[in-house]
Amino acid sequence: MRQFGGMLLTLSALITMASLTGTTAIVAASDTPNSGKPLYDLIASLCLSVVGIVGVIMGYVTLIEDRGWSLFSLGSCFITQLAWLSFISDLVGVGMASQMSLVPDSYTQATPGDNKFLGAMGILSVLAYAAAFVGSMSFMQFAIYAFQSGNTKRYSASYYRGRLLYYSSVLCLAGFAQMSAGSYIISKFGSGPLSPPIGAGPLIVSFPGINVFLGILQLLIGSLGVARHFGLTLELVHTYIFSWLCLFLWVAMLSLQILVQIGYPAGGELVAMSPTLGCIYFAIAFAPAYLDYKTTTTPEEIEDGYYMVHGAAEKEDVQVVEDAVEEVEEKADKAEQAV
Repeated sequence: MRQFGGMLLTLSALITMASLTGTTAIVAASDTPNSGKPLYDLIASLCLSVVGIVGVIMGYVTLIEDRGWSLFSLGSCFITQLAWLSFISDLVGVGMASQMSLVPDSYTQATPGDNKFLGAMGILSVLAYAAAFVGSMSFMQFAIYAFQSGNTKRYSASYYRGRLLYYSSVLCLAGFAQMSAGSYIISKFGSGPLSPPIGAGPLIVSFPGINVFLGILQLLIGSLGVARHFGLTLELVHTYIFSWLCLFLWVAMLSLQILVQIGYPAGGELVAMSPTLGCIYFAIAFAPAYLDYKTTTTPEEIEDGYYMVHGAAEKEDVQVVEDAVEEVEEKADKAEQAV
C-alpha cells in the first residue's frame, strides 16, 4: 500500500505546484477575473489546488505513517475528478483558438485548415495527458481505499495488465498527436526554428523536428507497453529495461519540450507553462513503467494473506498477534526477575 501512497504523494505535490503557478498566471493576466472564461479558469485552477492538497495529505499518511481512513480515501477519489475542470478549460481554449488564430498572424501563409488541424492535435494531446494524470491519481487513491477496506483480491497481475494497456494506449495517442503536429508544421511552415512558436494546448513548437522525434519515441514506447500487455516481448525486454525506457522518455520530454521548445523563444511568455507541463509529463511517462512492474511481479491469483495491509487484517489474527507479543513480554519480565 505504501507504493501507492508514494506515487500519489509525488503526483499530488506536482499538481499542487502546477496549480499554484497557473493561478498566479491567471491573476497576473486579469487583475479581477469576475466573469467569462478567466473566472472559470481561476475556479478550475483553485479546484486543482484542492485536488493536490488532498492528495498530498492522503499520500503522506499512507506512505509515512502507514495508516489512513477508508472514507477519506473514497472521498478523495471523487475530489480528484475536479481536476477535469482545468483540462476542460484547456480543451475549450484550444477549440476556440482553432476557430480563429491558433497559428500566429505573422505566418501569413496559414489557412483556416491549418488552425483546425493543429487544434485537433492539441485537443488529442490534452485528452491524452489529462487521462493519464487524472487516471493515475484516481488509480492510486482507489487502490489505497481498496487495501484499507481489505478488498485486495482484484489487484492481481491480470488487473495490472489491463491498466497497462490503457496507459500505454494513452501514451500512443499523445505520441500520434505530437508526431502529426510536428510533421504538418514542417510541411507547411518549415523545419524551424519558428519565431514566434506555434502552440496548441500542451504542444509548443519551436523546432518541429523535436515534436516528430518525441512523437515517434512516445509511439514506440507506448506500443511496447501494449505488446507487453499481450505477453509479447516479456522475455526479450526485461521489466527494468522498460522502466529505464520510460525514464529516458520523461527526461527527453523535459529537456526537449520544455528547455528547448519553451526556452528558445525570446520574451519568456511561455515560461509559466513549464511547471504544468513537467507535472503532466510525469504521469504519462511513469504510469506504464509502474504497471508493467506490477504486472510482472504480482501473481495471477491473489491468495488470502498475500497482501498484509495495516488495518485490513481480521480481528482474530490481530488478537493472536497481540497475545503472542504479550506472552513474549511476560517471559522477558520473568527472565529479568530470575536474574
